Amino acid sequence: MGLTGAEVLVQNLLSQGVERVFTLPGAKIDRVLEAIRALDGKIELILCRNEQSAAFMAAGHGRRTGSAGVVLVTSGPGVANLTTSLITATCEGDAVVAIGGAVPLSQRLKRTHQSMDNVGILRPVCKYAVEIDSPLAIGEVIGNAFRNAEEGRPGAAFVSIPMDVMVDECPEVHIMTPVKPPSMGPGNRESLDAAAAALNNAKQPLILSGGLASTLDATIALRALLSIHPIPVVSTFQGTGTVAKEMAYLYCGRVGICRNQPGDNLLESADCILAIGYDVIEYDATLWNNSKEKKTIIHLDAIPYDVDNNYCPDIEVVGSIAESLRELTSRLTLSASLSPHENEHLIEAKKLRDEFLEGMEVKHVDGLVHPLDIVSGLQKVSDESDDVTYFVDMGSFHIWIARYLVVHRPRQLVNTNGQQTLGVALPWAMSAAFDAKKNGTDMTEKLISVSGDGGFLFSAAELDTAVRYDLNFVHIIFDDMCYNMVKVQQEKKYHGKSCAVNLGAVDFVKFAESMGATGFKVTDAKEVYPTIIKAIGIKGPVVIQIMVDYSDNGTLFEETHDSFH
Repeated sequence: MGLTGAEVLVQNLLSQGVERVFTLPGAKIDRVLEAIRALDGKIELILCRNEQSAAFMAAGHGRRTGSAGVVLVTSGPGVANLTTSLITATCEGDAVVAIGGAVPLSQRLKRTHQSMDNVGILRPVCKYAVEIDSPLAIGEVIGNAFRNAEEGRPGAAFVSIPMDVMVDECPEVHIMTPVKPPSMGPGNRESLDAAAAALNNAKQPLILSGGLASTLDATIALRALLSIHPIPVVSTFQGTGTVAKEMAYLYCGRVGICRNQPGDNLLESADCILAIGYDVIEYDATLWNNSKEKKTIIHLDAIPYDVDNNYCPDIEVVGSIAESLRELTSRLTLSASLSPHENEHLIEAKKLRDEFLEGMEVKHVDGLVHPLDIVSGLQKVSDESDDVTYFVDMGSFHIWIARYLVVHRPRQLVNTNGQQTLGVALPWAMSAAFDAKKNGTDMTEKLISVSGDGGFLFSAAELDTAVRYDLNFVHIIFDDMCYNMVKVQQEKKYHGKSCAVNLGAVDFVKFAESMGATGFKVTDAKEVYPTIIKAIGIKGPVVIQIMVDYSDNGTLFEETHDSFH
């Protein structure tokens, strides 16, 4: 007897090197699940609580490793529940292959149980979305899904698998994996020469580090460039950790969401900006490139830019980011003329940055903790140990952390900004915890996820998953019983009024304990750091509920600093 479609699908996954599949079961995919079970552990099945979180976990693997994570869900609502996760992955640049069950081909146009146009729903949020209509096409489709998910700017690929195609025997078996994205060289010589000339002739050059600049290879190449040519750097929230600690004097902070950071002033004063791995979704170009004075912008990325009213670069270098940076480094002659210790704009930006980091007076309120006290505790943890990684959800706390927490390792601070999706942090941390457990580093590698009380409950059911699989990580909740980031913006727009933002009180310690996890509650700033350290030493998932004082949140949205001009 030959192999079924499900067995061919699984053999292609195995050949691709897939070691783990996040899933929720259902009748339309049970043949695939059975084929995975029959492998006796060669592919680990992770049973999750909902499809959205399962796909977040798969995407988290993609962001960390560059290899697409895999999620497998059943038909109907199972597929529909992937939508938020897949658009998040595509916008953030996270490689993920999602496989979704479907009714038999003969029923897909009928109003029958869980009949739905899977591809029609998910095509707008994916780089690649197709349905397999023949067992002979399984290997081709799976191979193309992985290539599309991983190449260029990574993102989501979706494959719809009709039930009959999985059940039927394959007349021919095609294992088309493993596949890899094409290896790219540097950008073409003419564009590299033009980029070097523009930077060499600039009076105030600046590097804008975007999300794809924070891959390991790109970071190594960027640091090598900076060691010879000390150009000031600002980064988007996604482009963190690209500047080494010993080069910190070149780093002028992160920019994002609001135009009111020291780095924004440097963006304004620069006459030539080298945008590395930058996507406008990370920080809207209308916020940083709208001055009347002409700037030369160089787009250095793995893919071409999309034409934008405020982002239409003069020079485009498309190719391997790391290879392009190495070629550019050899063409630059800035080392003799660009002194960071004599650059008045860099000196002023650093002064503003230092004042920014140290200048806010924290007022303590009984029973509540200021956001900066929490960030201070997190900073102390990472200053003492470089093996800590932070996964940050969306909310007011996201901005406090993005602006004030200093890291020097690429992707040490993982956050969402493209869609600003609630509920991502916990699944991302769990995905990393699965890898740490497999690698035997789960008690030494420190994984800390952070959310608000609203965002946490979007994926909190997965705490049960974390307990079942004995994962080690710490989750911190900034709790103010409110969707505060929305509230602050409403109050600024509507004369101090807000609506539909207040939430109820939740005892997250009891919630965690009900799942089998450990819980702590913090109401005093002095307890923050000791509690985090205690939590890190506990086996299994730990939830820390911190009652937060957000009274200073209005400062997050204040107007920009005065221009240098």
